[in-house]
Amino acid sequence: MEFLIVIGIAFLVIVPATYFFLNFSRESAEEITFYQFEAIGRDIVSTAESLFYSGESSKTVISLRMPKGIESAAIIDKRELVFNVSTSSGYTDFVFFSRVNLTPS
Repeated sequence: MEFLIVIGIAFLVIVPATYFFLNFSRESAEEITFYQFEAIGRDIVSTAESLFYSGESSKTVISLRMPKGIESAAIIDKRELVFNVSTSSGYTDFVFFSRVNLTPS
């Protein structure tokens, strides 16, 4: 009888702890992905602006590793970079504004 009580108490501790750990792990992974998209967007806009101010014949290559979850990427009105990302709670848009055109005139 005491053995069953000990097993029951162990389950009462282990099951919620496992749930909280897995939930925390999932949220942390999603947060890291968000930070990666933020860094990528800022890098693209920053590079475009520096190339614009460097002159017409300036060129560069940006190597990026896109995280999982991206549904689409678009440039709107030549100055807005938009990433549509799939998350556990739906879709999220990451929008980055540039002071210069992101596409050729």
